[in-house]
Amino acid sequence: MKKILFEVVNNLKNTNYLIAKLPNKFPSIFKTGSDLDIFCENIAEVINSLYPVINKYIESYQNVKVKIYNFSKNHSQIDFCLKENLLFKLDICDKIENFKNYKVSNNFLKKILKNKKKKNY
Repeated sequence: MKKILFEVVNNLKNTNYLIAKLPNKFPSIFKTGSDLDIFCENIAEVINSLYPVINKYIESYQNVKVKIYNFSKNHSQIDFCLKENLLFKLDICDKIENFKNYKVSNNFLKKILKNKKKKNY
């Protein structure tokens, strides 16, 4: 799983995004079935940048599935599954109002994206 997470993050490097509540020691320690909340400037750009990772995952391993859910034009989810079990999921949003647990405005999201701290893996 760690290898796939590295590839996800690597493929996002040219997009404007952030991961909310990034787990300590990510991606070395990341629990199976967990999710990453990804906030971004442009959801289509983020999803398009992930297609190479998705295709490589499907081609490289047996008994895998990737499920993509488009809940709205601003909110999608990508599930990486192994043998019908959820390995991890990406919850991607370009408007923060789609996340009920976050009570902040979209202007605040824009400020966060502008002032985020870069982390290298």
